[in-house]
Amino acid sequence: MMSQPSGCLPTELLSSLLPVESSLLVHRYVEALWAITKRKTGLSAFHIDAAGYSPEVAQELEDPFYLGQGIDHPFFIVLSVDQLGGPVIQPNMGLAAYPYRSFTFEHRKEIASLTLTEPLFGEMGHGTSRFFDPSQLQQVCRVDLEVRTPSDRLGLSMELSGKREALLESDHLWYDEDFVERMLDLARRVEGLFPPPFRLMSRTLPVGPSFVPNWGGCYVYPIDPDEEGGQRILLTSRTNERSAVKPSVRSSHRDNLLEVPLTVESVVEFLEGHGFVEVEKPFEQLSVNRLQELMGWVSLDHLIRIQWDLESHIGPCPDLADAVRMMRMERTPPAVFAELDAALWKVRYPSAGLNWSSLSALTRLRLSTPIPGDDRKAAFVRHLQAFLDPIDLSRAHDDAKDLLYARYASLDEWKKRFFLAWLKRRESTVRGSSSATL
Repeated sequence: MMSQPSGCLPTELLSSLLPVESSLLVHRYVEALWAITKRKTGLSAFHIDAAGYSPEVAQELEDPFYLGQGIDHPFFIVLSVDQLGGPVIQPNMGLAAYPYRSFTFEHRKEIASLTLTEPLFGEMGHGTSRFFDPSQLQQVCRVDLEVRTPSDRLGLSMELSGKREALLESDHLWYDEDFVERMLDLARRVEGLFPPPFRLMSRTLPVGPSFVPNWGGCYVYPIDPDEEGGQRILLTSRTNERSAVKPSVRSSHRDNLLEVPLTVESVVEFLEGHGFVEVEKPFEQLSVNRLQELMGWVSLDHLIRIQWDLESHIGPCPDLADAVRMMRMERTPPAVFAELDAALWKVRYPSAGLNWSSLSALTRLRLSTPIPGDDRKAAFVRHLQAFLDPIDLSRAHDDAKDLLYARYASLDEWKKRFFLAWLKRRESTVRGSSSATL
């Protein structure tokens, strides 16, 4: 299970989340949180992700899964459309992450209109109160999404719509004073939200590629998300308990389920064998900068483990390039560093020979590039790489922010320092390039 995000997250790490600082937004969040969870926060300022999850509130309540009914059933709170462009770091979002993203993207205008006056909140159910076995994950094909507001304007608008239809079809209701008075009262309380946005009220959405934190981490990839009988791919560490000594991909015809043990070796075999990554020309999509950055994280991890006085060597402004230089001074750098160094030479000089199949499974996983043309498949591969390679913090930051926030609190202090220095420089570079293009 994922660990709880730190309540003292640095400014650089919180920059991609929406700050909730004004008394109005704080009040709206408290109102929505109470309505949906019967819990409150006493914080006067915090940050929220695209689904309304706050790492600071999670720390305050001592519950990383506070925004939902435990790990399997997430809720959401929307204060502003500005939060929708941020990441989803809510650890229990799981199977609902893809449907939620699709829903908010499709209904951005309606959400913007409603959040001018009050927050939106709701829940995403999948018909299973709790998962007891990983194989149950692949049985969920759709998620039911329910949206509400504190004033219940959406529900009242639906009631008003129903009464309007009844009034147009009836003669005697025109003379029913109670009925007419109720319609007038509803019209006042709806405040112009008529006709109701039916598409926003209650939706059933297909499940997409998902990471689920249950059992130490599981992945579900639906081949045909819009079809009830479509094949599902399940990657989970629990599979190892039923596998032979050497993990292998297994297929279950009864459930139309392809099971893959969640180990580096079996995942690499699966990704390469089923067309998720490029294997014919694996080095063409790699960049020098990407390789140098990866070598920096690997070097730093190695140096931290063997040198207790690393600070005196690195200096006050740590840089991943410094870690690489120190690694090159080692008499016998670890084999994985030598493999990455050879890959760097191959990228710089394409005529140089390097046998892809001779590399270790972890190096192949790190260097694999998703087949272009399918964004969902690419995101699935990138998240898998971040999950199975906790050393590469840049991959987690770019492609798996939920993993990054969950891991940050347990990082070695030196690794935190390097990561924040790296992140600060990256943000400065991004801001500088953005300003230049305006």
